[in-house]
Amino acid sequence: AAFSACDAAWVLLLVGGSGVTRGWLGMAAALSFRRRWSRQLLLYWAAWPVAAGVVGLLHATDLPMTLRVVVSQSALSEFVEEVRASGRTRGRAGLVWVFDARTGDGCVFLQTGSAFDGITGLVHVPDGSEPVSHPNAAIADLRHLTGPWWYFKTRT
Repeated sequence: AAFSACDAAWVLLLVGGSGVTRGWLGMAAALSFRRRWSRQLLLYWAAWPVAAGVVGLLHATDLPMTLRVVVSQSALSEFVEEVRASGRTRGRAGLVWVFDARTGDGCVFLQTGSAFDGITGLVHVPDGSEPVSHPNAAIADLRHLTGPWWYFKTRT
């Protein structure tokens, strides 16, 4: 998968944010030594940058989606079999809502969300290799999650 402009923006945000975080924590440490309730003040000042860092890290990685896929793997596999057998296109599979399902090139594409410029979802590839194409649109972002499961985003 190529390094996209969105990835670059997140890297800049995280790197720039780390400088802001160090300044924020430095100010908190300086203030805490001047006050009697230093531990409480330091925790107050440290909570916001730590929370922002955790949110940024979760967004920059595929950890939340990977965990959902791992927990829901059996339900997702059953859903994929139903798509192949009966053409099912919507429903819930474990922790994942599927809004549309399409098959193509031996893969099953499960649309789990949409953005203003395309759709996002999961691809099930039986042999685990990289999917070639989406049936209706060009794949802009493709990331391997676990086993036969991939994350995709298209541009329309």
